[in-house]
Amino acid sequence: MMKNILFPVFVFASLTLKAQDDFNEYNQYPAGQYPYKGGEAAFYKDFHDIVTKNGFQPCENKEEVYNLKVIIPETGPIKYLKDETNKDAAEKYKCTYDLGLKVVSLMDKWKPVVIDGEKKQSVAQFYIITDHLFENYKNGYIPSGVAANYNNQSGGGINAFRKLVADRIDTRGYNWSRAFTMIVTFVVNTEGGIEDLKVLQSSGLPEFDQRVMRGIKSVTGKKHKWTPGKIDGVPVKTRFRLPLRFGAPE
Repeated sequence: MMKNILFPVFVFASLTLKAQDDFNEYNQYPAGQYPYKGGEAAFYKDFHDIVTKNGFQPCENKEEVYNLKVIIPETGPIKYLKDETNKDAAEKYKCTYDLGLKVVSLMDKWKPVVIDGEKKQSVAQFYIITDHLFENYKNGYIPSGVAANYNNQSGGGINAFRKLVADRIDTRGYNWSRAFTMIVTFVVNTEGGIEDLKVLQSSGLPEFDQRVMRGIKSVTGKKHKWTPGKIDGVPVKTRFRLPLRFGAPE
């Protein structure tokens, strides 16, 4: 029988409303580079100019928001990047989805990422809210985001979530001689629930991975609610990347 030992679990979380953890096979843009000439404000200005010039119509639902992802090759036209996490939004907000694809296909100022002096295929994403890109457009417009936040009866906040996750992971029956790190990702949906929980970096033991997943899943329900992230006040799905470091015995 393996000796039961419980070692400290250190939990860290990092979040960005434009996280790209699901697209690690594509190069990312470092600080100082942007996928569209002139930057984010130029992208949305050109979007507005294109819908105006072509007589496109805004969507009836003014709260439609779609996170449009595109692949930018070294040369040639961009390609739409299919995102299973965002599939329901493409169906629910089909008007914004269709309009976004139509407009970006007419844009010609795309810039592939440059790494060590060479152009590389890369991925970019943009939040499209059509109500802000037609007659309500304002010069210099860039969507503003608010991160998702964890709430519970004792006060909440990301530190409360970290502590609860650490407390809920059952390490009994497992022993290890050196520190290791797991990485888990999950999505906070527009209702404040957790979904699409995945192991990005395994512990190496599927059974232990499942214990970790059960621990995270236990921090859900009515007592463990998130306030969803928002773009321009509209709730959106937010992906979290959660590294879990299991310290070596002292």
